[in-house]
Amino acid sequence: MRQPTNGFGKSLKPRISGKKRSKSRVIAVAYDGERTEDRYFKGWKIQIGTAATEIRPYYVKSGGNVLQAVEKCVQWLEREGPFEEIYCVCDTDDTTAENLRKAMALAASKNINLCLSTRSFEVWIALHWDGMSSAPVSSEDDAIALVAKNYKAYNKKCKEVEFNVLFQRTDIACRNAEALIKRNLPNPATDVHKLVRKLLNIYN
Repeated sequence: MRQPTNGFGKSLKPRISGKKRSKSRVIAVAYDGERTEDRYFKGWKIQIGTAATEIRPYYVKSGGNVLQAVEKCVQWLEREGPFEEIYCVCDTDDTTAENLRKAMALAASKNINLCLSTRSFEVWIALHWDGMSSAPVSSEDDAIALVAKNYKAYNKKCKEVEFNVLFQRTDIACRNAEALIKRNLPNPATDVHKLVRKLLNIYN
């Protein structure tokens, strides 16, 4: 039976090899979402499978504070690093302007690539379907509604989207994110696509 594809001519099955291959590169991805982000980036790790570049996902509990997320990412790197590249994916919902500046400075000093979403990661998830309106995302309920509009099962008690549903729409999400950046809105905003474009290139 022919395997379903992701829209890029690739099978949705993870890459499998009967021979063990040494990893030439490890990309570390820390994130501050225990459910939505965790499922998403672990999905990428599985999808890329035995490619020469390994994805190392890691949850950092920060309560939506970018500075705390970066600080905990640094602690993780000191224990587990070094890595070829490091990304820290954060929401900006509970971060003051001062702490955001400190987080950016700390990340830059440690060669950590920050990927921020305002107000939350749901902005990135919603872009898999919609180009996004200019209405600001001012609460958790607003953020959940963005996703639930197209993925009815998403709610406060179940903040998860099946990875394969999102994976098939990855290129759409990246194009929508790039279009959103051109509008230069402070909220909603996200640059998670910078990391995801890299992951997609590794997969392809």
